[in-house]
Amino acid sequence: QFLNIQGDGLSYLNSVNYQGTAFAISPNVHTPYSQSWNFTLSSQINRSTTLEFAYVGNKGTHLFMPRQNINPKDVDYLNYLDSNNISTTATVPDPLGRKNTNGQVLTVANSTLASPYLGFTSLNMLYDASANSIRHATYVSLVHRASRGLTFTSNLTMGKSIDDASDSGVDKFVLSTGRTDGQSGLGATRRNERSVSTFDQKWIWNTTFIYDLPFGRGRQFLNHAWKPLQTIAGDWTVSGVSRRQSGYPAVITMSDSNQLGDPAQTHTTRPNIVTGVPTVNPYYDRNCPVGGNCQPYVNPSLFERPPLGQYGNAPRTLDGARGPWQQLFDASLQKNFRLGESRRRLQFRVDALNAFNHPVFKVFPNASGGTDMFNNAPTAANPSTAEYNVWAQYNNKPLQSTPEGAALLTQVTTNLGKFRNASGVLPTDFFTVPLPANFWGANANQFDITTTQGYKYYRLRQQLGTAGQVHQFGQARYIQLGLKIFF
Repeated sequence: QFLNIQGDGLSYLNSVNYQGTAFAISPNVHTPYSQSWNFTLSSQINRSTTLEFAYVGNKGTHLFMPRQNINPKDVDYLNYLDSNNISTTATVPDPLGRKNTNGQVLTVANSTLASPYLGFTSLNMLYDASANSIRHATYVSLVHRASRGLTFTSNLTMGKSIDDASDSGVDKFVLSTGRTDGQSGLGATRRNERSVSTFDQKWIWNTTFIYDLPFGRGRQFLNHAWKPLQTIAGDWTVSGVSRRQSGYPAVITMSDSNQLGDPAQTHTTRPNIVTGVPTVNPYYDRNCPVGGNCQPYVNPSLFERPPLGQYGNAPRTLDGARGPWQQLFDASLQKNFRLGESRRRLQFRVDALNAFNHPVFKVFPNASGGTDMFNNAPTAANPSTAEYNVWAQYNNKPLQSTPEGAALLTQVTTNLGKFRNASGVLPTDFFTVPLPANFWGANANQFDITTTQGYKYYRLRQQLGTAGQVHQFGQARYIQLGLKIFF
């Protein structure tokens, strides 16, 4: 009686005490596995040179998709709410009358009333093992063992990796490049999720050499020289590794969910691609590669915001928008001192990693963010008096406090009013416009807000993000000294 247990010994709850989001385990759970195969042809050109051609294939099966929202929003219903100036995030009492554990009727968001599972802001399905990957690559390798202690190798790899969900999963803390959910996490089809892998590099060219310098005992020069001179000049080895690699594909997203899902599930929706626009920003300056004042590497004018409630058509990763080539050179200088006639020796060495201190840049992954082309949806509100005055001062126009300035501000609001419906809402595609050239380098106030196009650019420039900016990774030049004993 104290616990209020029924006579049959069973205790019932009025409802599941959910908080608007929930998850479900996919019925398609499998153990991921991978397969690999290769075919190699090798030919010895002469006594010291070997040439090798190879094809390598890799396939991943039953890979996990990221979390997927199986309770997507109804776009037509969202447009209806917008056109009637009804908040999509406001809550109403649950039409089904469900109650929480305290017996109170639950409240649900307006945006969920037309969803398959009414009331859930998002219903994420986990452990869906329906993703897969495929990689094809060919490489050419040359090994040359020249006489007098020189060995030279060079190999060039050309490959491409494609998948549905590279580096995705249900726990972002086990991933190497951060979580990559994709628009399928908001209920979109997986058609645009299949793209080049986030880690894909088309070209990799590595060259190495090891050269035992021809000086000292048993070598071409100074073989019979004075022994102290032999000791100083002999037993030197120099080696190096040169690495040149093409860049990783860019990942471009928008910060807001574009009214497509849980407002907390951000950095997932993607913009539209504008055809006929160069991928690499023509205003990018190699003399100013990194920093908030530097132009992005990927062209912002390649993208536009999709209409509210719609998915962007940009793929998950952009094969044509890759970061700059990466080049590194590591060098090593070694001096061996023989200890008697045995094989024991003392080695002093100097190793220089990234010896020429080449900067290495990426567009993705970026540990500090930087994938959002638009930070938030542009506000549809009329310019405030403060906003107008800032714009007016920038353009040497009269302030709002003057009759001329008040007339200009009225002109702006009147012009916008022509596009608003009876509830004062702008069309869902109002801000779906191509961006002009050098949009990143523009100041929002330089656009003429008294015109429709100028106002759109004004609001869009206020929300332009940092997507496409390169960032430096890897280590700067690192020199270390070492002493080794071989016995």
